Amino acid sequence: MKQYEKNIIKKFQNFDEKNLIESFIKLWRSEKAYFIHIQKRLKYNHIKDEFDYLDKTIKCLSECEKIDIAIYQNESWDNIYYQAKLNEWAVIFNENGDLMTSYKIDDTFQSFEEAHKFADKIIKGANNGLQTYFKKLYDRIRNTPRE
Repeated sequence: MKQYEKNIIKKFQNFDEKNLIESFIKLWRSEKAYFIHIQKRLKYNHIKDEFDYLDKTIKCLSECEKIDIAIYQNESWDNIYYQAKLNEWAVIFNENGDLMTSYKIDDTFQSFEEAHKFADKIIKGANNGLQTYFKKLYDRIRNTPRE
């Protein structure tokens, strides 16, 4: 397992299924970033509420068949891009395992490659480790009562 995968799993180790939204917020690089993203997704009607956002994010990770990584040599800002197999949702983490964004894919967004055209390297590869982990998590959280 690559270091970035270990970092992502480490962030999820404290995920408390009794406090879904609180736990989801802690996965983000900051609470402010989370609230900015949630407002955007609500504005564009991509989600119904915070639980729907959590659900779509974890579902994407559990169904992911594609990982792209943008490597930046001079910055510590590598991005790891997970895309659901039906090309409907994407999730991006940084190399530290912080959730950077989670969004519905549509024609108005730049592709990952366009958004990272100044990266030193983009590595395209298959999901090689996290899919099973997130399938188990998704099965647990989707059956968790929501307040």
